Parts: sequence; C-alpha cells; structure tokens
Amino acid sequence: MKEDKTTFFIKKSLFTVGRKIEIENAMSDLGQIYTLGKNELIVVKGITGSGKSHFTRRLLWQFLESNRELRTKNQSKTPIIFATYQIPISFSSPLNAWRKIVKRIYDILKENFTTKISVKKKMEGETFSLNCDIIGEILLDSDTYGYINYINEILEADLKDHIESNPKFEKYFSVTELPQIDNFFEPRKFAGMEKWVCSFFLRLIETYHMFINESQKKQNLLHYPLFFVIEDSQIIDEVKLCNS
Repeated sequence: MKEDKTTFFIKKSLFTVGRKIEIENAMSDLGQIYTLGKNELIVVKGITGSGKSHFTRRLLWQFLESNRELRTKNQSKTPIIFATYQIPISFSSPLNAWRKIVKRIYDILKENFTTKISVKKKMEGETFSLNCDIIGEILLDSDTYGYINYINEILEADLKDHIESNPKFEKYFSVTELPQIDNFFEPRKFAGMEKWVCSFFLRLIETYHMFINESQKKQNLLHYPLFFVIEDSQIIDEVKLCNS
C-alpha cells in the first residue's frame, strides 16, 4: 500500500531486530488507549543512539497497519501524526521541539478557516468588538495578544492578519516588544510568559483536534487520535508546568 503522506506524515519503518517483545507490549498499550479512549502516555526511554526514534516510527506504522479504519474514517484528509526534531540553539524557546508541528497545524487552520466574525473582548470594564477568524479568536481567548510578537516569531507569521484593525483596542492593549538577541544566538528569554504562550498553542492544537473530528459532530471526544513524535527529547526545552 502506498504511504499516505498527506494524512499521516509517517514513512514505513525499516525492519526492527531484537525488539519483538517491546513492540508487542507497546502495541497492546497503544491499542487499549485507542479502543478505550484512555488518556495515557507511553514513554520510550534510552540513551542517545539506542533506537528510540526508530522504535517509535516502527510502532506507529505497525499500529496504523493494524487499524486501517483510521485511513478511511479520517475524511478531513488532515494529518493525525506529526514528527519533529529540534536543535539545542533556537530562537523559539519554549517551543523549540514543537515548532515544526505547531507551524504546520497553524498553516492548516489558516487555510481552512478564513471567515471573520464579530467577537467581543472585555478588559477591565471596557468591551471591544473585533472581527477575527478562528486563529484570532484563539489569540484573544488565551489572553495572548500582548505576546503576539513572540508567537509570530515561532510561527514565522503575522497574527495581526487574523484580527481586523481596531485602533482603540490596539492603543489600549500594549504589546510586549521582542528583546534583542546577541551575536551568539542566545535563545529568547520568555521571562514568565510561558503560561500564556503555551496556552495559545494548546488551544491551537485543541482546535485542530476538533477540526479533524468535525465529520463526527462530537468535537469534545477523541475519535481520531493525534500523535506527536518529538525527536531529540534529551534536549527538549525546560518549561515550567502551568495549569491550563
């Protein structure tokens, strides 16, 4: 069968030697998570070069081969598997490891949701009426407009395009400027902004999840699982956990 690159973003793995039991156990756990709708994690541990990424790709490919209904049920033709890697030095902390994934999700939502609607935003007793598309709504709902410059840099985009200009709102709502980066390419210092920036991207992923399940009209339930494969996790960003 041809690889479904559009829907799954995963290539057929090379043959795996010596990990039969581990693959079978992981397949059993993954099957339980999928069929019972459990919210659980499978952690693959190992030293650098031990084959974690290879194991994960083989596991996901075998899972898709065993659950081919995922290929036919996903009528939206949007990816459910995303894989990425990062390098130790990046401007986009705290989203280095997720940057490729969230940018792809952003691009898909931007392409599919272009209609702007009127949204009201209340701040300190003042109510503003703003015309925005779904990404603009996420930006306002997550209270992240003030950190739009940071998100723009991560996504390599201009999120102001998703909200029609409102001079009164823009004058009232201050936007944090990006600090200069020195010649040694130091990562951006988010200085306590992680909660809001991560909240925006969490809502972005949640919106994408609802989008791929739209055909079932049950947007609050997990029908099509999302898989995120983060490679080089030994250098994943250190971000303080926050309540969402």
